[in-house]
Amino acid sequence: MTEWPTELAWQPRYPRDPRGDASHPVSQVRETRVRQSLSACEDVYPGRVKPEPLEIVGRVVAAARDEGRDLAERLLSGRARAPSFAELQTRLAGLDAAEKALVVQVTEECLVAALYSLLFAMTGEDGAPAIVVEGHNVADDSDGLHGELFGEDGWLARLSKYGAPPVA
Repeated sequence: MTEWPTELAWQPRYPRDPRGDASHPVSQVRETRVRQSLSACEDVYPGRVKPEPLEIVGRVVAAARDEGRDLAERLLSGRARAPSFAELQTRLAGLDAAEKALVVQVTEECLVAALYSLLFAMTGEDGAPAIVVEGHNVADDSDGLHGELFGEDGWLARLSKYGAPPVA
């Protein structure tokens, strides 16, 4: 049986990454985006002030995918501001339009595969980590969280600004 960690501690991937510091302006912007995303649920579901736990998770997942796609788009267009991206942006600037489209497609496939794998593992069964919102394991509301990503009513189609991933 697989041993799952009982606590997940997030560590910044890059030393320049300020997400570990809640007072940092970038962290505040990200928190604002998530809050705006959650408040947008009220527009999607008029009259409902508080979204269901499964919908909250869908918003967070879609926002994570959008953040990854946004970064890819900024890198390809030379608009990423971090000095650590300068060399990468210079190398990407030499790509033609078809090659840039391929980079976007690869990025999309990687993001969706990572989200799928993460959600597949987060069932809360047999000691696996669970996604718990307000004391409720959201996997109990779904026949498979990973499947919530797809379809015309899936999280990505409804909640991501990039819509459903293209079908290969």
